[in-house]
Amino acid sequence: MKSDIDQVTGRIEAIDVAKGIAICAIVLGHVSKGLLWDTTLIFATAAFFLLSGLTFNMDRKQKNGLLWKTDTHFGDILKKLFKRLLVPYILWGIISIAVYIAYNVWVVGNMEPRGIPKALLDNLLGLIYANSGREHFEWNRPLWFLPCLFVVEIVAYAFLKISEKKNWFQIIVAVLLMLGGLGWMYNLDKAGSGAYIWPFEAETALAMLFFFMFGLIFRKILIKVFLLYIPVVLRIAMIILGAIMIAIIMIMVIQRGGADTRTDLYRGMQYYLLGAGLGITATFFFSCALRGTYVGDKLSYVGKRTMGILVLHKFPVMFGKYMLGIVPAALGIAVKQEGVPFELIFALIVMLITLLVEWIITYFVPSAFGSK
Repeated sequence: MKSDIDQVTGRIEAIDVAKGIAICAIVLGHVSKGLLWDTTLIFATAAFFLLSGLTFNMDRKQKNGLLWKTDTHFGDILKKLFKRLLVPYILWGIISIAVYIAYNVWVVGNMEPRGIPKALLDNLLGLIYANSGREHFEWNRPLWFLPCLFVVEIVAYAFLKISEKKNWFQIIVAVLLMLGGLGWMYNLDKAGSGAYIWPFEAETALAMLFFFMFGLIFRKILIKVFLLYIPVVLRIAMIILGAIMIAIIMIMVIQRGGADTRTDLYRGMQYYLLGAGLGITATFFFSCALRGTYVGDKLSYVGKRTMGILVLHKFPVMFGKYMLGIVPAALGIAVKQEGVPFELIFALIVMLITLLVEWIITYFVPSAFGSK
């Protein structure tokens, strides 16, 4: 049986499987207009922040020992985060704006060519401001996650670096950051959606410190769980329990509506945290149960390419929905672009196209999706 830790990169398979599940959930949410949108977006993004905290500044060669690189300087971490998060954000943001404008001028025809300069300037300013709550961020809305995670990791690093000389002090600071994120989330919930629209999605970043720091604080425990031997019977039980948790989320959102991390639409703190907690736990159950299997290997592959999928999947979704609107009609065929079966099939096609394009681009331009 193969090792659960890649001996070259130090990556843990179950974590990559969890990332694969989370990015699949995000794509599924973005192709949906109803139940799947509400079900996935209540937990998928929160799961990514938790997984980011779990692996933040971690020595990959010592995953069972030292979990915080004490010799990492601010300049080094800033350079690393800039290459990993902001370079792909800027690169694919500019590409997305160009595609978005061309799409609106020459494909759907809802923009005059003479309006291109103003549209270009407005959207580039939106790229710089980096908040998806602003009007000029329609060109590739999923990219909000990158500047937001940049802020989260910079804040986390600054406080943890200051407190790293004393282990007990660093633990206290980490817990305070997590509770501070929870407190800010409570404030956002009371203020209402859209009350704060700060550069680099900072208002969302401060709230997501809760999930990020949770992953960092409990990283040793979670990693031990990810590396445990799990018998087949227990794996089956975990899949069943995970499916029940997702079903509970579906019942919740049918009755009360969905919650969204990005727009700070929590519909009540207890409601949001319950949905996010159920979804994250289900994701972890699935990842532990599927690791080492055929399906787990495929999800692990997807999980290693989350950056490419994040920045690219908007394009096949946008063009796919447009083509499904005009091509079948021209052939005299009616295609109903809604419902769970259609959305599942559409999401699978989008994922396959995105992975193919990501592989081609990476082959020719290895750094197109940031440094590893």
